[in-house]
Amino acid sequence: MNGRASFPRFTVLRFVMAAYVTVAGPTLGSAQTSQEQEFSVPVRIVPDKLSLEEGLQQRSAAERHDALDLEAQQRSAIAAERAAAASETQLWIGWVQLVASVIGALGLIITILLTWASTKASAAAAKAALNANQLARENFILDQRPWIKLERPVIQLAEHQGTFAIQFSVEATNVGKTPAKETELHLQISFGKIVTPSVAGVEAYAQSVANPGSWRNSHKIVFPNAGRPMEDAVILDDPPPEGESCRIRYCVNYRGASTSAVYHTAGEVTFPVSRLISSPKAQKNSWKYSFHGTGSVA
Repeated sequence: MNGRASFPRFTVLRFVMAAYVTVAGPTLGSAQTSQEQEFSVPVRIVPDKLSLEEGLQQRSAAERHDALDLEAQQRSAIAAERAAAASETQLWIGWVQLVASVIGALGLIITILLTWASTKASAAAAKAALNANQLARENFILDQRPWIKLERPVIQLAEHQGTFAIQFSVEATNVGKTPAKETELHLQISFGKIVTPSVAGVEAYAQSVANPGSWRNSHKIVFPNAGRPMEDAVILDDPPPEGESCRIRYCVNYRGASTSAVYHTAGEVTFPVSRLISSPKAQKNSWKYSFHGTGSVA
């Protein structure tokens, strides 16, 4: 029964193949000769269920891939926008920082200049304060120091057995506020032509005897608002020359109570020698010259 059932099928198959060869024969012949023409019979491939499911899965995967790719592109675009915004913000911040830096540098320069000016002003103020203190100290010393005032000198000519000596006496009065210590009188006597007293010469002589090492230790103390006579005598080698003048420079040196500075009061007198020689013998010990001189105080 199986042979009978399969026979018609075999017959039909042979018939179809014969018809196919009859119809497609010329075409196959020309394809073999030219090998340029294609098979023109439409072929429809009917996929099975498994192929269909695989195709659907592939399509779904492709769509999911495209969606993910689109989402990634969108994210990239958003990130690029954010990066551009951040770059713009960073650029703006950079400009702000640059402006702030410039302002800070200018402020620093101004601060340095103001500090320099303040330091200079402080130094000037300190120097002025030191000068003011020094001036105040000097004024205090000048106010508190002793001041020796010399009265009109008394000059006498003494003679003993042909030896002549000129005696000099002057009253020293302290008009200052502190005692005058180590007070000492110095004399310089010379003869010659009558000359006008010189302040410069008196000052030079006072400076020459200002060294305490040259003093004769005949020191005296003169208290404030008090006077004390200062006396000295100079022995002459020869009698006073007639027809000439006598010049006597004198200086009283002294120190203050609170300082080591040496002060002085000095002067100079000139007179004719004949006034001494022609004077009566009884008046030689008390003769007073006609005052003519100058002085120096320091």
